[in-house]
Amino acid sequence: MKTQRTIASFSLSLIKRKNQKNIILKVTPPFGDLVLSAPFHISNKDLEAFVEARKDWIIKNQAKFAKARNTRDEGLIYLWGRAYKLEFIKDNKNTFKLCDSKIIFFYKDDLSRPLKDKLLDDFYRKSLEARIAEAIKEAEDLTGLRADAYRLRKMKTRWGSCNTSKRRVWLNTNLAKYEPICLTYVLVHELCHLLEPNHGKRFYALVERFFPEYKKAEALLKEPKP
Repeated sequence: MKTQRTIASFSLSLIKRKNQKNIILKVTPPFGDLVLSAPFHISNKDLEAFVEARKDWIIKNQAKFAKARNTRDEGLIYLWGRAYKLEFIKDNKNTFKLCDSKIIFFYKDDLSRPLKDKLLDDFYRKSLEARIAEAIKEAEDLTGLRADAYRLRKMKTRWGSCNTSKRRVWLNTNLAKYEPICLTYVLVHELCHLLEPNHGKRFYALVERFFPEYKKAEALLKEPKP
């Protein structure tokens, strides 16, 4: 039988009742989770006393794991409009893992500002790449317009751009921070430039015809997201 509970002020990830003689307590990597295995006849009160007696040992070993993985809590990160807790953990490669409530970035070198920026930039690029084909089809179906090429890059002042002569659309990788409606809107917006290069009344009439919710998307894009 497996249960999860708090004993002696410690949260145990797992308690196993087994046919065994002794109580066994482990601090497991990488997060220092506690796993307790005990005979069936040992009472919860005795288990609590067992864990309490090893309090210093538990804290010492959990501290070792924390130091080894060099975890850094960096606040919040946004993906498709949803906020996640941002965490960095030192590892043997640069990658990331999406969990229910947080996004963990693993890194193999010292976490300098340039490396942190690169990890985040790569994450948003990959996130946008995973959704871009579906969004392009939606925008092209809405407008009946087609670009010859779609490319991604991080931009400081624009969400997108359109080279009308080459029929090439560029998208800001930071769009992956915002609600999916924003990506669709920017695609529609840039495709409309194939018919009207300037941001005049005719242009926005086209945008509104193809995408009536464009003002909602514009309002969302004005909200700063780190």
